[in-house]
Amino acid sequence: MLTHPNDVINFHYGYCSNDNAKIKTHAEFKVIVDKSFKELNRFLEENALHNFKKENEIKYNNFENITCNLYFSIVGHSLGGLISRDLVKKIYSPFEKDTTQYTNYFEYLKTKFTFLTTVKPCSFLTLSTPHLGSLACNESGGIFKTAEKTAVRMYCNYLSGKIGKVFTYKDGKKGNEKPTLIRLSQKEYMNAYENFPNRTLIGCIRHDIPVKFCSAMGNIEHPIDAYKNENLLIDEKKGKADTRICSYSGYEGQELEYYQKEIFNEKISKNMYYPDTKHLPSPDIEEQIKNGLKKINYKEDENSILKYEDMENVFIPDTINQVEVAVSTLKLFNEIAFRRIIIDFSLSKLARVGTHTIYIGNDIIPYDTPTLAMISKSVGLFSNIILADYLLTSNQYTFYSLNDIVNNEEEGKKEKLENKK
Repeated sequence: MLTHPNDVINFHYGYCSNDNAKIKTHAEFKVIVDKSFKELNRFLEENALHNFKKENEIKYNNFENITCNLYFSIVGHSLGGLISRDLVKKIYSPFEKDTTQYTNYFEYLKTKFTFLTTVKPCSFLTLSTPHLGSLACNESGGIFKTAEKTAVRMYCNYLSGKIGKVFTYKDGKKGNEKPTLIRLSQKEYMNAYENFPNRTLIGCIRHDIPVKFCSAMGNIEHPIDAYKNENLLIDEKKGKADTRICSYSGYEGQELEYYQKEIFNEKISKNMYYPDTKHLPSPDIEEQIKNGLKKINYKEDENSILKYEDMENVFIPDTINQVEVAVSTLKLFNEIAFRRIIIDFSLSKLARVGTHTIYIGNDIIPYDTPTLAMISKSVGLFSNIILADYLLTSNQYTFYSLNDIVNNEEEGKKEKLENKK
């Protein structure tokens, strides 16, 4: 965001990480994170900031008397969310360049690109990220559930290279090294995560085979049965493929009013938000842990105080027995606050196995109009959240609004129709 005496001008740059795409993720987690950090360095230094300076320094008199704030946001899907959590810790760690030490990488950027006034973290949005892992429960179920759990175990343990062990807490066995999921929940990592004022978790309430709902939402209470009873899910008996917002939580006070105006209404999130979409309080993690320990008949030591954050080897299941999570990870991950959005993304029967990748925009069913419409709605929601976060964090929400954008689009369409007449 560039501010000069007469105006505020917004420039937007973005990239989709490619250095760890597809089979490239089948490596050690640390290697993947290092590659992601270098890719980010190249994008910012050789592309975004380099081009911005080249295209604007003459126009704005070498940025004299100009305020230039860089707002930095992350959208992480699946494993990408875990990589990004480690990445932000790396960004905010001491950084060395050409024998010079910097407090962190962003401080180095401000030294290299002197027109930068500040670098401000903005949004950290994760989509179906296994924050609590993908350790399938051992309890039995129907034939389909048993087959599904077997497939997940096979993928994590044998088919996904070294990275698969991250999802099941089986990496990090060298010396005193903690498993990645536990390490990422330690205070120094969560502090880096907390630098982003807009932290949002989004998950599919059903049909996401690789990443179960509770893991994506960072808690172990699964509301599927309650939502069925309240008719908050897509009616699959009608054979209709569709998506919707079921509920949202973590928004309070003026922040709630803002997001209800900009996101959670029937105009902005058309055919995705409905009058029965629920606004809920944030989950009670302490109560969830207590209930989980009771479920596994955990025996407390009468001579010691129970500290959930230290229970790295105690695993409790979610309420419908899809995944087991380490108590310490569940506790420490929720030491910071999150916004949570639950969506239902219901494809036709055969296509449901692709829910995990389809709902974020990967069209693996070409020329299927209902699916394309669903993708458009879900990706539109994610984009609008990032934009609303940015307007709020950059204090531009008083003169820019998604409502205004929608109104202008509708007026433009009406004008075109009138001109045709």
